[in-house]
Amino acid sequence: MHKTMPGRFEALFRLVPPNVRCLTDIGYDHGKIMTRLVRTYKQMQTIGVEIQPEAADRFMRYEAPNLPEEQQRINLRTGDGLHPIKPGEADALLIAGVGEMTTDRILDEGKNRLEEMTCMIFMPSHAVVHLRHTLKKHGWITDAEIIAYERRRYYLAVRARKALMNESEDWTWRYAPTLFAQKDPMLYAYLMQVKEHFRDRLQHIDKQPPAMRDYCLGLDEAIEKAREFAAEEGL
Repeated sequence: MHKTMPGRFEALFRLVPPNVRCLTDIGYDHGKIMTRLVRTYKQMQTIGVEIQPEAADRFMRYEAPNLPEEQQRINLRTGDGLHPIKPGEADALLIAGVGEMTTDRILDEGKNRLEEMTCMIFMPSHAVVHLRHTLKKHGWITDAEIIAYERRRYYLAVRARKALMNESEDWTWRYAPTLFAQKDPMLYAYLMQVKEHFRDRLQHIDKQPPAMRDYCLGLDEAIEKAREFAAEEGL
């Protein structure tokens, strides 16, 4: 069952539209996403941002030699969040492997740059809870999601776009709206993993922040609905 599911990097790569002009990857780590993007899309530019200065040295030592022509389309910068990005430089944003609260702070501090983005792609280190509220606050809405599976864990990759006027939403927006719409059979396994991760929080729902409280209160309903999708596929 899991052999057919994409890994983390594959899921993120699939969510990047091929017509992106320049993607900013915050917390690029080894630069695997940027490397694949510039190899695949000859017109695409990338900017990698890492707070640790040694990240750029590591990339230049181990990855750059394998990119004799493409490395000129990878621009590495040291800094925090979107602060190193100049106005008009990038039209897409990727943040993966970063906690939700850090991601929320990056978006809040870089809100002026968000106006220039055509899409934003995320894969938090755990469940997607607070991020959806932050996106909503800035006028963005989920338009695509992919569940990845790697090292016995499920990950949710989310792509957001600017919301249109009067777009409707139902209770599924807190969990995985596009996957519920698609009746994704792997949604059940992912949500069960989330429930296990939030086991302690579920025992103290009244003490949770509003976004987490609402998420936990509706989690069982979401799981039961997702269970139907899995059952239809015999999973």
